[in-house]
Amino acid sequence: MKTTLIITAALIPIIGQFVQADDLFSDVLIDSVYQSTETGTTTSPSTQFQTTRRINDANRLAGLLTDIGMTSNILSTSQVTTLVTRDEWSIPCLLMLDDNKLTIAMKLTNISDTTKITEKQLLAMMQASLNSGSGMLVVNQSVQQIQLRSNLRLQGLNSSILKAKLSEMTDLAMATTSLWDLGEKTSDADSQSVSLLSMKTLTGTWIATPADDEAFALNLTESGTFRLVFVQGKKNLKSSGKFTFTGDQLKLTGDDETTISGTVIAEKDGFTLKISESKTFSFSRSK
Repeated sequence: MKTTLIITAALIPIIGQFVQADDLFSDVLIDSVYQSTETGTTTSPSTQFQTTRRINDANRLAGLLTDIGMTSNILSTSQVTTLVTRDEWSIPCLLMLDDNKLTIAMKLTNISDTTKITEKQLLAMMQASLNSGSGMLVVNQSVQQIQLRSNLRLQGLNSSILKAKLSEMTDLAMATTSLWDLGEKTSDADSQSVSLLSMKTLTGTWIATPADDEAFALNLTESGTFRLVFVQGKKNLKSSGKFTFTGDQLKLTGDDETTISGTVIAEKDGFTLKISESKTFSFSRSK
């Protein structure tokens, strides 16, 4: 028997019957979705490092960003994301440690398979990069982005050097807008927010209450599995399965054929899942 979870008509199909779901989360009671909760404040890494200390893992790299007043998210033992802001600009950055160097990749714009980039445009980007010496404008087809990339030696790297490099790269990005502005600007509100999200920051249990008699409890794990409870009045549904998070796209695929997908937008106290132009759900972290 096929049952439809009514967010909007036919929005989230679920195979199964209404069941009791208070045993889904051992650490969260369904009743808690109707209680006011305060989301804990996530702080940036605060450990201070000596300027002569070798930066050889993500925690130390995040520490350098903290020293220059920037927030960061640790994606792995060697990768950290941050957001460079200046005036109305907000540029997502991925910082990657590799052997003896730090690679910085600034996302300038999204492209698609249909984006046309001429040889003349490529040559102009290359020439601007060479003239500046602050980084290289590249078309990264693997992630469908135009990026500004540059490297720093890890030996002797400190917060002052990193700050100066990010500033130089931002100058170049702003000065060459006419060359790379071929797709979706990363200064748009949505892309500014999602840039700092990662699989790690999405893990945990989340609560959404779109209406007085409706609530969601969603648990995401680092291994890529999810458990979901939806409560509507006296009825409730549950589902579990696997999820993927690529770029800003979250997709839940349930063992019961549940399919939920949408764009994730980071918020101060959680995230918003945008399923369509008219349907968004705001999730906050459960205690």
